[in-house]
Amino acid sequence: MEVLTIESKSFNILIEKIDLMAKLLVSEGKTKDREQLLDTYELCQYLKISPSTAQRMRKNYKISFIKSGRKIYYYKVDIEAFLNRRRCEAE
Repeated sequence: MEVLTIESKSFNILIEKIDLMAKLLVSEGKTKDREQLLDTYELCQYLKISPSTAQRMRKNYKISFIKSGRKIYYYKVDIEAFLNRRRCEAE
Protein backbone atom coordinates (compact mmCIF):
# COMPACT_ATOMS: atom_id res chain seq x y z
CA MET A 1 0.00 0.00 0.00
CA GLU A 2 1.29 3.44 -0.90
CA VAL A 3 1.02 6.16 1.74
CA LEU A 4 0.44 9.69 0.57
CA THR A 5 0.93 12.85 2.61
CA ILE A 6 -0.89 16.12 2.02
CA GLU A 7 -0.84 19.45 3.78
CA SER A 8 -3.85 20.03 6.00
CA LYS A 9 -4.73 23.24 4.14
CA SER A 10 -4.79 21.39 0.81
CA PHE A 11 -6.78 18.56 2.34
CA ASN A 12 -9.39 20.98 3.72
CA ILE A 13 -9.71 22.67 0.33
CA LEU A 14 -10.22 19.26 -1.30
CA ILE A 15 -12.92 18.32 1.24
CA GLU A 16 -14.69 21.66 0.71
CA LYS A 17 -14.73 21.06 -3.04
CA ILE A 18 -16.13 17.55 -2.63
CA ASP A 19 -18.84 18.89 -0.31
CA LEU A 20 -19.66 21.62 -2.82
CA MET A 21 -19.94 19.12 -5.68
CA ALA A 22 -22.23 16.86 -3.65
CA LYS A 23 -24.44 19.80 -2.67
CA LEU A 24 -24.59 21.01 -6.27
CA LEU A 25 -25.68 17.58 -7.46
CA VAL A 26 -28.50 17.63 -4.93
CA SER A 27 -29.57 21.23 -5.53
CA GLU A 28 -29.53 20.94 -9.33
CA GLY A 29 -31.53 17.73 -9.28
CA LYS A 30 -28.89 15.75 -11.16
CA THR A 31 -29.39 12.76 -8.91
CA LYS A 32 -32.24 10.44 -9.73
CA ASP A 33 -35.38 10.84 -7.62
CA ARG A 34 -34.80 7.51 -5.93
CA GLU A 35 -31.20 8.54 -5.22
CA GLN A 36 -32.03 11.98 -3.86
CA LEU A 37 -29.61 13.02 -1.13
CA LEU A 38 -30.62 14.88 2.02
CA ASP A 39 -28.23 16.65 4.36
CA THR A 40 -28.76 16.51 8.12
CA TYR A 41 -30.84 19.69 8.19
CA GLU A 42 -33.15 18.37 5.46
CA LEU A 43 -33.40 14.99 7.23
CA CYS A 44 -34.44 16.70 10.45
CA GLN A 45 -37.07 18.71 8.60
CA TYR A 46 -38.35 15.62 6.78
CA LEU A 47 -38.61 13.44 9.92
CA LYS A 48 -39.41 16.33 12.28
CA ILE A 49 -36.55 15.39 14.60
CA SER A 50 -33.71 17.31 16.23
CA PRO A 51 -30.09 17.14 15.04
CA SER A 52 -29.17 15.28 18.24
CA THR A 53 -31.81 12.64 17.47
CA ALA A 54 -30.35 12.27 13.96
CA GLN A 55 -26.89 11.88 15.49
CA ARG A 56 -28.17 9.23 17.91
CA MET A 57 -29.83 7.35 15.04
CA ARG A 58 -26.53 7.36 13.12
CA LYS A 59 -24.55 6.29 16.18
CA ASN A 60 -26.91 3.36 16.80
CA TYR A 61 -26.95 2.45 13.07
CA LYS A 62 -30.72 2.99 12.80
CA ILE A 63 -30.34 4.90 9.54
CA SER A 64 -27.82 4.64 6.70
CA PHE A 65 -25.66 7.64 5.92
CA ILE A 66 -22.75 8.84 3.82
CA LYS A 67 -19.97 10.92 5.31
CA SER A 68 -18.00 13.24 3.04
CA GLY A 69 -15.51 15.23 5.06
CA ARG A 70 -17.55 16.90 7.75
CA LYS A 71 -20.84 16.68 5.88
CA ILE A 72 -23.29 13.82 6.27
CA TYR A 73 -25.83 12.85 3.64
CA TYR A 74 -28.72 10.39 3.54
CA TYR A 75 -30.40 8.74 0.57
CA LYS A 76 -34.08 9.61 0.70
CA VAL A 77 -34.94 6.06 -0.41
CA ASP A 78 -33.09 4.73 2.69
CA ILE A 79 -35.05 7.08 4.96
CA GLU A 80 -38.32 5.95 3.39
CA ALA A 81 -37.29 2.30 3.89
CA PHE A 82 -36.48 3.11 7.53
CA LEU A 83 -40.00 4.56 7.95
CA ASN A 84 -41.63 1.60 6.19
CA ARG A 85 -39.88 -0.86 8.53
CA ARG A 86 -41.60 0.86 11.44
CA ARG A 87 -45.01 0.91 9.80
CA CYS A 88 -47.86 -0.76 11.65
CA GLU A 89 -50.73 -2.00 9.49
CA ALA A 90 -54.31 -1.18 10.46
CA GLU A 91 -56.75 -4.04 10.97
